Parts: sequence; C-alpha cells; structure tokens
Amino acid sequence: MSTRTYDYKLTLENAAFFQPGRFLLGNTSETIGEIISQDLANDAVKVKVSNTFTEYKALEYVHCNNIISATIDAVLYYSNSAATVVNGRSYTINGSTNTFALPSTSRDGETTIDFNKVNPQDISVTFDSFPVNRSQLVYPSTNNTNGLGNAGFDMKPVTFIPGDGLISVRTNSIGLPIDVNGLVVDGPNTRLQYVDKFESRTVSRRVSTGKGSPATFGKNAQPASPSSFTTVTETQQISVADLYPDSHWDDVARETNNGRNVVSNFPFSSTSNISVRINTGNTETVPYTAPHILSSQTIVTSKIAKIEYSGFIRAKNAFEQPPLVRLYNIYYPGEWYPYLPSRNPAGGGTGVAWPSGFPYRFAEVRGDTISDISYRAHYDGDDYQCYPIESDGIGLNQDGEVNQVNVRISNFDSLIAQIVENSTIAGNCSSAISGTVNFEKVHNLDPATVVNSATYDQSIVDSTYAGISNSAITYDRCIKLNGTWNPSKQDSRDLLGGVVEIKSTFANFLDYWPEYSSIRSVSGNIVELYSTAPYRINDNVTIKGTRGKSANVKNIVGNFLELDSKLDIGIGTNLMIVNPDADPEAFVEDVFKVDKLSSLNGAFAEFSLTSWLQYFKLSFPRRKYYKNTCPWVYKGEECQYPDDGTGTIPGTSASTALTANGFWTVKNVQVSTVSANDECSKSFVACKLRNNQIHFGGFIGTGRTIPKG
Repeated sequence: MSTRTYDYKLTLENAAFFQPGRFLLGNTSETIGEIISQDLANDAVKVKVSNTFTEYKALEYVHCNNIISATIDAVLYYSNSAATVVNGRSYTINGSTNTFALPSTSRDGETTIDFNKVNPQDISVTFDSFPVNRSQLVYPSTNNTNGLGNAGFDMKPVTFIPGDGLISVRTNSIGLPIDVNGLVVDGPNTRLQYVDKFESRTVSRRVSTGKGSPATFGKNAQPASPSSFTTVTETQQISVADLYPDSHWDDVARETNNGRNVVSNFPFSSTSNISVRINTGNTETVPYTAPHILSSQTIVTSKIAKIEYSGFIRAKNAFEQPPLVRLYNIYYPGEWYPYLPSRNPAGGGTGVAWPSGFPYRFAEVRGDTISDISYRAHYDGDDYQCYPIESDGIGLNQDGEVNQVNVRISNFDSLIAQIVENSTIAGNCSSAISGTVNFEKVHNLDPATVVNSATYDQSIVDSTYAGISNSAITYDRCIKLNGTWNPSKQDSRDLLGGVVEIKSTFANFLDYWPEYSSIRSVSGNIVELYSTAPYRINDNVTIKGTRGKSANVKNIVGNFLELDSKLDIGIGTNLMIVNPDADPEAFVEDVFKVDKLSSLNGAFAEFSLTSWLQYFKLSFPRRKYYKNTCPWVYKGEECQYPDDGTGTIPGTSASTALTANGFWTVKNVQVSTVSANDECSKSFVACKLRNNQIHFGGFIGTGRTIPKG
C-alpha cells in the first residue's frame, strides 16, 4: 500500500522547536498532524495530517504539546541554584553530575514506587521545559558511586566529533553542535575553512589559438570553428574546498581531528532545571488500566503565514505533469530491514555495513526519450542509475490486498546476472576492520577502504568498490587477505527475501533534472557541451557537490552555453540543472519483498514482488471485534485462569473477589479433575462458568459474530 510522506507545507512566523516527530495542533481548526521535516531557514514545516478530511486554516495559531499521562504520577525537580535531597543524598545541576534519583512516591503521597516494576518507558525527563529523548537516558543507573541502581538513572554524555578548524564545544537551542563562535559544525561550514588553502593540480584544458572564428551571438550567431582551439596542459592552484565532494567534508566535520572526541557532560551547567516523572498505567489491575491524560504542556506556539499542498499532490493533479520517476532501492539481506535512522542495517545486521554495492539504486524515468545508462538521477543526496526498467502498476485487488508486482530490469552488461548469481553476498570476515558509515561506527569493512587507516588503498577502492570508501568487505577480498568468511546467508542467489523500496516522484522534485551533458571545453563564461538538448535559457546550472556555486544560462547557440557568470569547472564534468522545486519528501512509497526470480536471460531479469505486509501474512487490525468468541489462550497471559482451577481470580480482591470454579469441557460440562477434557469453548458462557468473565476477550457490546463457514 502506498504511503505518502506529507500533506501540507506550512510557513510559520517562527518554526523553531517545531521539530520532526512532534504533533502540530491547529488552535482553530483542531487539525492534528505529525511534523515530518523542519526548514528553519524558511520557517517552514511539512506536516502529515492524522485525518485527511481535516485541514489547517490560514493565519490560525498552531502549537505543539507535551502530553503527560498517568494513573501513577510521581515527579521530582532538580535545580542549578539549590540542592535537592533524596534519601539523604544531595543533587545539584552543576555540569558534572549526570546521575539523578527517581521520585520515590506519587505526587499525592499515597503510592510508594516499586522500582523493581518501573519500566524505562514510564520515565520522562525534561530540561528547561524541553523533553529529553529516552535514548539519552541510562536506566537503571550504572553509576556505582551513588549506588542508585533502579532507583535512579544516568544521562549519557553528549559526544561531539569535531573537524579541522571547527571544534564543537556545545549545542545551540535546536540541538546542533556549534564551535566557540557559534558556527554550526557541519560539512558545508567545514568546507569554508579550506577556501583559502590551495593544492597544485595538473589539468588539461582547451584554449583559443586565435585561428578560425570565435563564437558569436545575436541575429547572425555562429559557433566557434573547431580549429580555433587547442589542448594545453598546465599546473593550477585549486582551492582545497573545491577538490572533494560533500560526503568528504561531512566526514571531516564529524570524524577527523587527530582522532579526538570532545565529550560534554549532560545536563550542562547552564541548565536551569530538570523535572523527572514516573507516569504509568496501572499494571496491577486486570483488565489492564491504560494511562489517562494528566496534563498538557504547550511547548511552542506560532502562527501560520502560508499553506501549500504537498508538492507531489500538486504535481499529480496538475494539467501538465512532469515526467514520473520511480526510484528503486534494493536492500539485502531483507532481515536487516527496516534500517536504523542512520540508514545502516538493523536487526541481525546491527553494527555492520550493508554488503558491498547495497543498497542498489535504480531509477526509471517514464517518458524519457533518451535512454542513456550513464545518467544518474539524484534525489535526497542519493545517486540512482537510470536504467531500462519496466514495472507493473501498483494497486489493490477487490479484496484490498496489494497486487503482486513484476519488475523487469535490463541485464545490459550482465550487472543483474552478477548480483543474482552471487551466493556469497552477505557475510563477515575475520580480516575486516571497523570504520564509520553514515556517521556511525560499524564493523566488517575492507581495510583497504577505510579512510585515514594505514591500510587505505585508493586503487582497490576504485577497482573493486566503484570508488566508494568505507565499504563492506567482499568474499573474494576476504579470501585474498587470508581471512575466514562466515556467511550471513547460506545462499544469497536470486536475492530471495530482499526488500525493494519503490519511491514514486516527479522529475522536477529530484535534486537535479535527470538529463544533462558533459563539458567539452570552457572559455570564460562560454561552455561547450556534447549536447545542449536538456538545457533551457534561465536554467540554473552547477557541478554536483559544489554547494552555492551556480550560474544561469543566458544564451544557447549550437552546443554552446553562455552563462551569466563564470564557473570553476573542468572538462569532462557533468553540468547539472538545479531543480528549483527539489523536494526530498515529495514522493509516495511502496515496500515489497522479492518473492522469486521469475526470469533471467541476456536481455533482462524479471522479479516477482509481493507486498511487505502480505509477505509476513500480516492482517490489520491484529485483534478483531467479535461478540461471541474469546481470542485468548486458555490459562494464558491474558486469560489468567488458575492452572489448578482454584483460588482467587487475578485482578479481583476484597469485596469483589471471584473464586475459580474448577474445570469444564468444551461442551461446558464440569469435570472433577484436570485432564485432557479440560478445554475452554472460547465463549462468554465458558468464562462465566469459571467465574473468569472479567478476562473474556470478546466484545459483548458489538453486534458482529464470526461468520460460519
């Protein structure tokens, strides 16, 4: 089933603290939506509404709440100006203390907290009124000095991995690491530190010889004569900031600074106050009593200045649509999906990198008249190889199930055949080492690919791993290094069980337009290309990886472009067209499992895909609303009928106590001893005969019964 990413883009008066994951509530419309992304530069947020029949109103005020729910409500406050004493110990926020005690009694003093039954999810902490993510907490406390154990918790230090010239010392108001000057420590700002540093590089370029005729523009425009150029080799001083792609500077900003990590205790000494709460439902009663809303704290309020529909919705309903683009992400092994927030493997793959080459990324540009597999579609920072692909429509059958989808991928150059015939895709090697992938430390990397390691070898990175550093080691490389290979999958051929994400978007939402050409020669602001077919006057063009450096197309004559400003570009690079409407959230997504490899020949490979939910035979809702049938396992966790048929029914006590009433057959006939005849008929009558009706799992108030087959 297709899932949309967001419905509205809201421009607010101030978007600070409207962070992704929080819910945005309309004061007037009462519309509720989840914040998907935040754009602080433009004070905008993208929101996915909970009910598509509701919508926000222009100029209304909106807010985010921090909901406090409880049946057991306990709270304890800490300050940086006065000590809080708990069980004889004194606690103060001073920048060095990161261990605090939990409240020992409820707010009304009637309930003493049993720390042996406290669930980490019941603990919530706020500092200066802002919630602390539970992943930042360590519970029970591991600080042996205080010896609190499950009566307290620790706060993890905040780790900054600084880059050359940018040392992060603290976080700003939205949680980003900044240096002593308040500059955010990230890839783009790190690049700027190297603008005035240069390296010598030998380059070849074409220059005019003065012969022939130069290019002219205007009414009698003529292209330059080919004989008027010659190729020369020279040494240039090139800014280090322009030598490397964005990913390099992201690595520098977060990884490299003589291997040092700057760690800051949390909470900071500047934190004014901390509140610690234990809010939980009543887990002792049966049936279970869920938490109720105790109070609601408004975190932030702002006013809607502008409302726009999702870019995908606008393009889909437009009279003239741009080309539809389907982006395929193939993950293997499928058991490692869905991935972590860092996009590294989860489940059994936690702590290692995806196998070499995975996820494979292909793009299908529908309506594209130029089939050139050298093209790359760029979306949300990822590169997709434009490949001849045919796929069925994605829809539902009459039973509401997602139809099976067949995908045919060109087997040109036998790329797909090499993948599906590889039986050793996933595995661990004893010769592998650790490194950083997606800003996380992972294992099972080829030593020759780990940047800044003594074993790094650029030639192996280029020849074996397509130029990608920090890559998972392959079986062949493991054997060559005399390592021991331990397969994660006994046989990975045919990619069975692999996961295929299909994102459907439009060409104008890609980072760059999917068609472009390579530079043949440069003379000032005149650029010669192999083809100018993809370009239009006023297009904004750039070189991938050069943020903020672009120019507009001023004139087009033959294979020549006249730009409104000079770009520092070299021969052979691709001149990309920047999409002004680029939107990394403007897509709908479907997730499938590889059910089988239907066909493989020299022309194409055909895969049969089944829905992610149907692959696991899942149905929703998991619990059906039937009147006359109990779904619980007899004497199981929910049923709770005593094994010996005697004693008090759990969940009842004092004047309401109920006593178990022995054993009964499936026909509701009582028997004297436990035997194979003791069987529940799963009806309300059966529960009532046993005095266990409070645990009946059906819904007496509904009118729906299980249809008889």
